Amino acid sequence: MISKYDLKTISSFKMKKYRDKHQKIFVEGLRVVEDALQSSYNCERLILTQYFIERNSEVLRKEYFSNVPHHVVTEKDFFQISDTQSPQGIGLVIDVSKRNRRMSANGISIYLDNISDPGNAGTIIRTACWFGFRNIIFSNGSVDIYNPKLIRSASGAYFYSNLFIDDVDYNFLSDKKENQIEIVGADLTGEDYEKFVFAKDAVLVVGNEGNGISETVKSFLSKRIVIPKKGFGESLNVSSAFAIIASKASQ
Repeated sequence: MISKYDLKTISSFKMKKYRDKHQKIFVEGLRVVEDALQSSYNCERLILTQYFIERNSEVLRKEYFSNVPHHVVTEKDFFQISDTQSPQGIGLVIDVSKRNRRMSANGISIYLDNISDPGNAGTIIRTACWFGFRNIIFSNGSVDIYNPKLIRSASGAYFYSNLFIDDVDYNFLSDKKENQIEIVGADLTGEDYEKFVFAKDAVLVVGNEGNGISETVKSFLSKRIVIPKKGFGESLNVSSAFAIIASKASQ
């Protein structure tokens, strides 16, 4: 049995200040929940509706579902804690206070400079995971890494990525520059990305949807690359541009 107070608390996780206060998030949807349960994240409680249980009994018999307490709620209660218009009826409370913060050694890290749209950020995480890039760093001004829409957009890739937040002094980029690690910015000018060869240990920076890479972050760049325009259009969506460059960088 789950109390009304607990449901109210879970509902508050829709807002960043309460996610920060409790160090917890609520994720929804069968695919996302399954991936979370099989990850290293600290999964606390599973919230289900009877409607979902009746239609997914075989799925719920999987071993990883038995490792976390189940709470059955009404459709009305689930809708109140849900962040979606048409909830599936399955969600998971996760304690992120002890989230794994270990960064993978070497390889290409992805740096998101003031990416504001959670859908774009989530798609970038999903794409990065596909191409084998696990370290993803958010600038201090980017979207919250625990934003529900971001998590849904990233799908299962969210729980297999190493997500970090750079501080206001850009210590991550400062450290990379000091250690002469190549920092490459995806920009409107620079070397043709198709001809560019990434170092084995590097940082790929993508900038804000409307303004591109900020002037502060530009000061850390050692190289700039561009996707040449061959047709009509002002610019590419940031997640689309990232997918194109990530495919090349992974080779």
